[in-house]
This record gives sequence, C-alpha cells and structure tokens, in this order.
Amino acid sequence: MAYTNFPNGVTSFGVPLPSQSNMLSAMWSTSYFVDVTYGLDGNDGVSPDSPLATVTRAIAVAQTATAQKTLGSVIFVRDRKWTANTSDPLNYSESGMVVPLALQGLHLLGTGPNQQNPWSVQIKGGSTAAILTVRAPNVVIENLDFNRGSSTAGHIVFKSDGTVGTITEMASGVAVVNCHLRNSNQSTTGAITIDGVWFANVEGCYFTNCRVGVLSKTSADTCLAHVIRGNHFDVSTTDSGANIDAHYAFSGGPAYSMAFIGNDMVGPLPAVSGGTYLRFISLTGINRGLVAGNTFPQVGALLTFGATGSGGKVPVNVGFVNNWQERTASADADSQPIFRT
Repeated sequence: MAYTNFPNGVTSFGVPLPSQSNMLSAMWSTSYFVDVTYGLDGNDGVSPDSPLATVTRAIAVAQTATAQKTLGSVIFVRDRKWTANTSDPLNYSESGMVVPLALQGLHLLGTGPNQQNPWSVQIKGGSTAAILTVRAPNVVIENLDFNRGSSTAGHIVFKSDGTVGTITEMASGVAVVNCHLRNSNQSTTGAITIDGVWFANVEGCYFTNCRVGVLSKTSADTCLAHVIRGNHFDVSTTDSGANIDAHYAFSGGPAYSMAFIGNDMVGPLPAVSGGTYLRFISLTGINRGLVAGNTFPQVGALLTFGATGSGGKVPVNVGFVNNWQERTASADADSQPIFRT
C-alpha cells in the first residue's frame, strides 16, 4: 500500500514512520505530496487530496514554510502507471532540481506499491543539467529511479563548498537508499557524485550502464567518511563493460579521508574506450578505510588488487578482506578469495 493513502503519514503509537531511514523528522516537519498524473503545481501539496505535479515545485513550496517546519521536510513522490508493451513506467520528466541549504534534513521518498522496487517511481532527466543537486545536509533520497542524466553533470550531485564563514552548500550526512541509477554516461561525474561531502551513505542501490557509479574527485575538507554497502553494479552476464570506467572512483582526496565499501555485487570489468580508471574500484584518494565482503565476476585471468592492481587500486592503509572473485577454471565454478598484491 502506498504511503500516499495516509494523509497524516504512517504512524505507530502516534510516532510517524515515513520510512526506515527517516523515522522521526516528520514529527516536527511538513509532508508534501507529488502526483504528476492528478496533481497541480497550484495546489498546496500538503495532502494526497491536493498534490503538486512536480518535484521541482514541491522543493520550492517546502522552502516557504517556517524555519521549524522546513527542517526535515518529507516529499512523497507517487508512482505512475505502466502501459502495455513497455519496459518502464511513465516517468516524471524533470532535471536541474536543486535542494538548497535551507532544506536541511529533506527526505525525498518514492512511494510505489512495492517499496523494494524503486523502478516504479522514475525521474527521467534531460541533457543539460544534473537531475538533482543537493546543497543541504542530512538529505535522504530513497526508493526512486533516476534515468538519463546529463552528459556532463550526472544524476545526483552532492555539493559542499568547504568554506569557513558564509556557506552556500553543505551536503554532508547524506544518504541514497534503495534507488536505481541508470544510463549515466558522464566522463567527469558519476551517477552519484559526492565531492567535498562528509559522511555520505549509499546503500541498497542498483547501478545500470553507469560510466562511473560513485565518484569523489577533489576536496578541500580535512575529513571524509563514506559508507557504500549492499549495492549492485551492472551484474548482468551479457554486459561487456564497454560503457563502464569504474564502479567506484575516489581520487584527489584530502589528507585524511575514509571509505567503507562492503557487501556489494560488482561487475563487469570496466572497459570503456578512453577510460580514466578501467578498474572495478579506484581508491587513490582514500588513505583509511575498509573494502570487505564484495564479489567480482569472472573475467578470464584472476585480477589483482593493490596500489597498482589490475582489478582495483587499493592503498596500503585501506583494509582489503573477505572479497571474492569467481574462479577462471571451467571445471571449478566456486569462488575464491582475493588477496592484496
């Protein structure tokens, strides 16, 4: 049952429960409802009976609330119908959306009938801007499908200016949970870009045909700590990796930066023409952290993982334990552990 069937949100003993990742903010904040089929951007958007038509308008309306109500706002995005003989649902055609610093703690939540399947609430971007840019801290993006970002700007971009004094963007403590990201063909940004951001969590997401899945390139900050776990990266055995450069790429990081990458299904081996990384993972900008419990597909000869590894660049101070790769011998289909080289 979709969340939009509950005008006052989902509660247990009076406590709002909009989702697993944002359980309590709705106690103080305002919820907004988006329904492109039946909504109007002239509505107030504060109930399923008067929904807005676009996410862009919902973000704008949320900014007009009082400071107390702005903090931790929730935007529920309703799914659209599937039509016969199509592989995708009807979509929200939006790009260039920006979550400003004022909307701290915003939760952008797709409310399809199957909360384990984000495909049903699809946002299809254009070709000139990122689908969504986040400049506020503690933002959660959940249960959404992002399709066709810009050739230069990516799907989701988290930005933090890292300055002292006047701050215009500070997207730290952010999360992308149970989302589908696909057809991101950028060479300079990832499907998810987290430059300059502290404490980003990417969990339970599915990446399809993304040149770079999660990317962090440069930062003036002194500490980063990212958790990436339980994701799937192009695990189809028919995909040659010809459109992929890296599933994770962290380069040019600050003096103290950390990443924890675990329990991901990673594949295929990146092989895009003219690629920058051409490895499953490239963590040259990370000097602390852990890569554990990940699986890598059969690609012929066993690959190496280490400072200059052919399968992944993993610095010496980043732990690399309990990772697996399928054996190459056809007579032995078991997986085998990968050791740092």
